[in-house]
Amino acid sequence: MANIVALLFGDFLKLILLGFVISAPVAWYLLSFWLEGFAYQTGIGIHLFLATAGLMVLVAWLAVSYHAIRAARANPVEALGSE
Repeated sequence: MANIVALLFGDFLKLILLGFVISAPVAWYLLSFWLEGFAYQTGIGIHLFLATAGLMVLVAWLAVSYHAIRAARANPVEALGSE
């Protein structure tokens, strides 16, 4: 079952990383532009983006694991009986 989760998660991981690579520069630009209007300036650190990427990977891994385990425990006779 771990191999199934790894195969499914690998596909999702590629999409997550692609989305992160596209969205991180856009988010950094928009946040820095928005923060310039405040009286007290603060910087945007890389740690915010890395934490966000880590959280996205964790949520995807939990979702893929849950659905893979649920599919592995399902009775195939019940699925075929409804068709």
